[in-house]
Amino acid sequence: MNATNRTFVSNPSADGVRLQMSAIKLIELFENGNLHVEDFRCLDPCSKDLVRRLLLSVSLSADRHVC
Repeated sequence: MNATNRTFVSNPSADGVRLQMSAIKLIELFENGNLHVEDFRCLDPCSKDLVRRLLLSVSLSADRHVC
């Protein structure tokens, strides 16, 4: 990691990082516990609705594995 990267990591922008990923990758991250809803926010209503449905699906799937 060069000096510029280290500076950015130690002083991240207040705006955060904007990115796009597939719904399948998002499901994987939720299922593996690598991403939590408190770690991000949705930038538009359609994305928020999709994330809600994905979380519900992941939660229902986890409940089925417990029983």
